[in-house]
Amino acid sequence: AVGKVRNIMKQIPNILSAVRIILSFLLLALTKNTTLFLIVYLIIGISDVLDGGLARSLHVQSELGARLDSIGDLAFYCISLYIVFFQMNLKIMNLISMLVLCVFVLKLAALLLTRWKHHIWASMHTIGNKLTGLLLFLLVPLCVVTKSLPLIPVALVIACSYLATFEEMLLILSRNTYDINTKSLLKK
Repeated sequence: AVGKVRNIMKQIPNILSAVRIILSFLLLALTKNTTLFLIVYLIIGISDVLDGGLARSLHVQSELGARLDSIGDLAFYCISLYIVFFQMNLKIMNLISMLVLCVFVLKLAALLLTRWKHHIWASMHTIGNKLTGLLLFLLVPLCVVTKSLPLIPVALVIACSYLATFEEMLLILSRNTYDINTKSLLKK
C-alpha cells in the first residue's frame, strides 16, 4: 500500500501539468464570465507553481514532467494571447501586434533550435522566461478586468520576452548539453 501511495505521489506534478493544459482550454469558454475566468486563471497559476515545486520536493523531476510543464506553459500562454487578441475585441495598435507576432516566431525558432541541436522539445526555465511568464500572467487578468490593453505593462512584457528569448537562443547555441533548468547566461 505504501508503494502505491508513493507511486501516486510521484505522478501528482505531472497530473497538475495535465490539468493546467485542460483548464487553459477551458478559459476559451469563460471569457464572458469575468469572475469564473479569473478563478480558473488563478487555479492555473497555482498549479503551475505547485507542479515544479512538488516535483523538486518529492525528487521526482523527469523529462516527461519537464515536457508536460513546457506544453502546459505553451498552451496557457498561446490561449491567453488568443483571448486578449481575438476574443476580447480590444483596440490593439498594429505595432504591438507585430511585436507580439515576432516574439511568437522567435519563441518557435528557439523551440525548433532546441529540437535540432539537442533533439528534444522543451523550453528552458531561465529566470528571463520565468519573469516573462509572470508578467504575462499578471497582464492577462489586467486586460480582462479593465477591458483594455495598457501600453506600459504590454511594453514591459514584450521587452522581457525579447530579452528572455534571445538569452535562451544563446544558451542553446553555446552549450553542448541541454539543461532545462539553466537559470541564465551568467550562471552555470
